[in-house]
Amino acid sequence: ADVLLQHAVDLKLRTKLSEMIGKYHSLTALAEEIVKKCEQIVSDHMEYNNQRTKLQGWLVSALDQLEKCKETPADRFEAQDQLDKLRDLGASREDGNSLFENTTQWLDQVCLTTSHEGRLILEAEVRELGEQIAQLDEIKNVRAYLEDLCVCLNEYASTMELLEKWMAEIMLRIDDYSLRKDLREKLVQLQRAKGLVTEMQLSRKSFEENMAKLEKH
Repeated sequence: ADVLLQHAVDLKLRTKLSEMIGKYHSLTALAEEIVKKCEQIVSDHMEYNNQRTKLQGWLVSALDQLEKCKETPADRFEAQDQLDKLRDLGASREDGNSLFENTTQWLDQVCLTTSHEGRLILEAEVRELGEQIAQLDEIKNVRAYLEDLCVCLNEYASTMELLEKWMAEIMLRIDDYSLRKDLREKLVQLQRAKGLVTEMQLSRKSFEENMAKLEKH
């Protein structure tokens, strides 16, 4: 009877021990699975932060460049330089859109493993970035302004160059009126002077039109 009793106790203990070992392995597997899930959750959130940081960096640079292009240029060369930079900025807008799309995709992934309070914070971050990207819509208007300004400044430069050249020629001809030795030379000089006055009178309309263009600028 004692042997049977001992056998029954051993069997019960072995069964209980086996059950405990089984539970231990199950808990270990569950813990390992939780670690893997947590690692993936952390990895996803880090990738979201990485994409958001890239987007923020691009936005800071783009908005800063846009503001600089909105400044009044000193001359036509600076205006053209601003226009070229603005065109490059417009071309890089696709890069910004791609970064924003990647950020929103990772946001959707991260929100699946984030609390309600945390989701609200993340969504607010991305919403603000979207609003900043929308500010770049102003590129179109600024570019149109700079294009018109470049045309005006180039016309201004051409007109000014034309007038300065014409005035220089007139000054040379006026400076040529030195004393003459006899009546014949003086008569010739008089005719040239009258011809110059007539020429200037005939050119007056063109001169005034060109001056009016300059005043508009």
